[in-house]
Amino acid sequence: MNRHADGTFEIAFEAPPKRLHRESGRWKVQGDAYMTITLAVDGNPVDPRDPQYVDLYKLQDVTSDSMSYLHLRSNILFKSIRIPCPDAG
Repeated sequence: MNRHADGTFEIAFEAPPKRLHRESGRWKVQGDAYMTITLAVDGNPVDPRDPQYVDLYKLQDVTSDSMSYLHLRSNILFKSIRIPCPDAG
């Protein structure tokens, strides 16, 4: 997942049946609450009012290089780790 300082994100992952799935949208943090709102799936706009496109998490641990967060609906714990990106220039 790429989270940008302007509050936008993009993510790509493999979803059944073994196809690449891409989402983009907005994210925000307030206290220990982390939320993502998906605005497009595979480049196609979606209704952000549809609950399936709103994900709520509780932050478990945040450092300068990683973030652990619990998805409240599924009770799944995720961990994101910052990796260096090569210069585009």
